[in-house]
Amino acid sequence: MLVWSGGSAVEAGAIAAIALFAVAFWRNSMVSAATAAAAAIPFVVYTHGYPIVGWWAWLALCGTVLSAGFMRTRRDIAFAMLCPFLAIWLFLLVMTWRGIRLLHG
Repeated sequence: MLVWSGGSAVEAGAIAAIALFAVAFWRNSMVSAATAAAAAIPFVVYTHGYPIVGWWAWLALCGTVLSAGFMRTRRDIAFAMLCPFLAIWLFLLVMTWRGIRLLHG
């Protein structure tokens, strides 16, 4: 498992949220999307402490909630709303792979 300074529970929540959103898009399930949005909360709260991420984390949380809401009616908008969350997760993943440690405030 990939570990940055947040601990394994934070990364597991982010990976679970991404997997649940994949299931939600595959099954067109609003319940899976709502569960994914709830699973993303610990990751978003933790990453809010990084100065470089900051308030973008809250934008990502709003995006996951809106994505769950648009899951059945507008899947294209639902995916667009999910992009900030995925961008933050991918950014931290690349930083970890490159060996760059971010200071958590």
